[in-house]
Amino acid sequence: MPDRPEWLIDDTADVGEARIFAVHTIKPRLIGELVPDNELGADEFRDDVSGLTLAAAGWTLCRIEWIDKPEFNADRLCRSLHEAFDSYLRVS
Repeated sequence: MPDRPEWLIDDTADVGEARIFAVHTIKPRLIGELVPDNELGADEFRDDVSGLTLAAAGWTLCRIEWIDKPEFNADRLCRSLHEAFDSYLRVS
């Protein structure tokens, strides 16, 4: 199996209004949008955070689309997302 990061995180700052997306590259693979916790009550996100969300460093991963069947350890997944997003914030 090739060496690759568990999470890929990037933003769309160069194409209009910036949005941040995260892809979990190992099973269970998923893609979701990272939204600042203080914006979760905004009308544009209200309907998108009613399902499963993952919290990380003052942000919430929502609008999750599963590539694989969603079987996972939520605590481990949240911890690894938090670590990856902290690294992303330090370099961006």
